[in-house]
Amino acid sequence: MDGLQILHKSSDELREGVITAADILDRETTGSYWLTVYATDRGVVPLYSTIEVYIEVEDVNDNAPLTSEPIYYPVVMENSPKDVSVIQIQAEDPDSTSNEKLTYRITSGNPQNFFAINIKTGGALDTAVFLRVTQLVNIGLISDLNAKSKCW
Repeated sequence: MDGLQILHKSSDELREGVITAADILDRETTGSYWLTVYATDRGVVPLYSTIEVYIEVEDVNDNAPLTSEPIYYPVVMENSPKDVSVIQIQAEDPDSTSNEKLTYRITSGNPQNFFAINIKTGGALDTAVFLRVTQLVNIGLISDLNAKSKCW
């Protein structure tokens, strides 16, 4: 039954089969289950019936967003104009209802605010004219569900 089990509980007047999870269920692995439950009595000639049970696993926010690349290597030319698009960061969240809520923010490597990111789309811009680039800029970026940054 792949993660589900049926427990039998009985009383003097009633017999019931209770379906419980035998293991942790993960909606990203298996989103639903179709079960056929078979009930039988203990007569000399046993009688039985079956019922179909459909169980849908509700999603919870248990997965972090994933970017399409582990590291991005965009290039910005010196003397490039202000507000030129540098890169489009893309992330997806395996949780079913989280993708429309993803936000982006720069977390490190941007002390002079040379770069800005659209918190809703992940588009990164340079915000200053580069006169001379003398070092590699390493920017930390996070995609999350509840960033409270301003949109550019």
